[in-house]
Amino acid sequence: MKLQLTFLLAAFTSTFGAEEDWAEYRERIRKTRQLEDSPVASPTGDGDGGDGTCFSAFNTVEVQGKGMISMDSLEIGDYVRSGKDFSRVFSFGHLEPDAEANFLQIHTEGSVAPLEITDKHMVFRKDKAVRAEEVLVGDMLGDNKVTKITSTKRTGLYAPITYDGSIVVNGIKSSCYVQFLDHVPADQHQFVHMFFSLQRVACSVNFGWCEAETYTDGLSDYSSWAIKTYSYCNQFSAPVQWLLTVICGLILPTWYFVEQLYLSPILLAVGFLLYKSIKKSA
Repeated sequence: MKLQLTFLLAAFTSTFGAEEDWAEYRERIRKTRQLEDSPVASPTGDGDGGDGTCFSAFNTVEVQGKGMISMDSLEIGDYVRSGKDFSRVFSFGHLEPDAEANFLQIHTEGSVAPLEITDKHMVFRKDKAVRAEEVLVGDMLGDNKVTKITSTKRTGLYAPITYDGSIVVNGIKSSCYVQFLDHVPADQHQFVHMFFSLQRVACSVNFGWCEAETYTDGLSDYSSWAIKTYSYCNQFSAPVQWLLTVICGLILPTWYFVEQLYLSPILLAVGFLLYKSIKKSA
């Protein structure tokens, strides 16, 4: 219980404790874009996106009420196509328009433009979330057959996160999340989705909290500590990574259960009645 409370406190204080909020951050982004003659910065140093794995600005998404827009025009609060339906964007795990990074270009049959995505970001292959770097020519990404895979370097890193954890980018349904650990075959898409449970609940209570999202070096302050932790653990062998997975396996389902209780008052009522019944029989 103490360990769970520690994680809860870290998540909430990091979300709402930084100085630069969403509106200020977006304004700084717009000013940055106006400096067309300025040299491109590369805060990640190695030009590969560092800890952030995302989509490029050259991708397009469908937003309810706006139609098709570029990835760099997507805003917190937009309802973006995530499959057959639309899902609301409540966060950007990574938002860094002036960072230079390498992207895979996944070309598919009938597509006007390839999906531009960093290698560790996940897409759905046969309904299973896999790293983009694992996709091969001939694979089916939903109804889209991969015909060619190339690479390019772009400026701008964007990782929108929706309520249902997926987003359709350039016609391809993709995960909103990243597969960090190399030696853990567990469903990392579901693990990360559970990690964002607390933030989704907070946004459901007051979406203004999400609109005031804060960032440090382009990373959301809610998730940056977890990203750095996972990236650090990825330097170790499989046993260490499995240990981290076991710890998360004990904590994250509790967060997800809290979210489900909030979303389903009926489930909460049943749980309360069950608790009363057990207490009475004891």
